[in-house]
Amino acid sequence: MNAPVLETPVSPITPVSADPIPIDPADLAALDAAVARLLADLAARGSVLVAFSGGVDSGVVAALARQAVGERALAVTAAAETLAGAELDQARRLAAEIGIRHEVVTYSELADPEYVRNPRHRCFVCQGMRMDAMAALA
Repeated sequence: MNAPVLETPVSPITPVSADPIPIDPADLAALDAAVARLLADLAARGSVLVAFSGGVDSGVVAALARQAVGERALAVTAAAETLAGAELDQARRLAAEIGIRHEVVTYSELADPEYVRNPRHRCFVCQGMRMDAMAALA
């Protein structure tokens, strides 16, 4: 059986609207206030270590930490055998773009028998190893 042939060509997807999304000024004020509170909290700490994957969430936190405490901010990426090289490269590029100091700590997930067993709570196991590796720099 042959695949059906479309009578009309498929057009490229076009955006629903080219207009910017309307933002309520009250929402902007609330966001500004939340960012100001976060910056004040980070600044009060004197120095900040950010667990840094190079993704959006940790990138925003790293940028705010850099803004709040300057050179006393440190982004740390924990690298094990399961971290893709491209992910580490992305973290390094983003840290450089933000202007935050960046260090990489290495550890072995495969050396942990619990990790190798691949239990249901495996994410907890990995997170614990990462935090332990990073805590040494704090």
